Amino acid sequence: AKEYINNIFKLEEKSIQVINHGVSQRFSNPIKKHKSISEFNLDYPFKFIYVSPIHVYKHQCNVVRAVANIRTLGYPVELHIIGGVAFNPAGKKLAKTIKEVDSNNTFIKYQGHVEYDKINEYYRDSNGIIFASTCENMPNTLIESMASGIPIACSNKKPMPEFLKNNGYYFNSYDVDSIQCSLEKLLLNACDNDTMTNENLKEVKKYNWEETSEKTFDFLINIYNSNK
Repeated sequence: AKEYINNIFKLEEKSIQVINHGVSQRFSNPIKKHKSISEFNLDYPFKFIYVSPIHVYKHQCNVVRAVANIRTLGYPVELHIIGGVAFNPAGKKLAKTIKEVDSNNTFIKYQGHVEYDKINEYYRDSNGIIFASTCENMPNTLIESMASGIPIACSNKKPMPEFLKNNGYYFNSYDVDSIQCSLEKLLLNACDNDTMTNENLKEVKKYNWEETSEKTFDFLINIYNSNK
């Protein structure tokens, strides 16, 4: 975003600064012991969670199809989708897709809108996180996911790798097979999941609201003083 804005407006370096959002301490959880997929079954499934408003660029439909494919292969998984409908055509398409692959709502659970102060409870109850968005600037959901201590499968679109670095399983959100491949890797690599989640907890310490507020006010004061 900084490069894009600067290319248009040709701002002086002192007039533009990247200040990241913070992440609430509510999302910080101790790392779960990452169990082998063999420890799960249809009565005790591996729970994937995807938190985002329902929109075209969030690719919930492709995620649903990828999870359905994995289920067909015999993996005991279920998907919980959390988010209100931000774009009606996308909401209708998601409902249609869910009905196609799981008409009895056996393993695709659409939760709808959940109050922000309760979302961390859903993270705590999950085993894997999916984030398939292809249009973000500062992906709050992603850093909240990193803070949760849960392994992450993530869109490979910028800026997601800028935050998640090498500590997630990347996929092409436009390609169901690519999503499926990343989810399978997450399911089968409990040891890697331990390493990645530990690194995410270290990385996410960079993002706190106190620092965000201090940098924001310092920046505004500096701009004000330099233009008196």
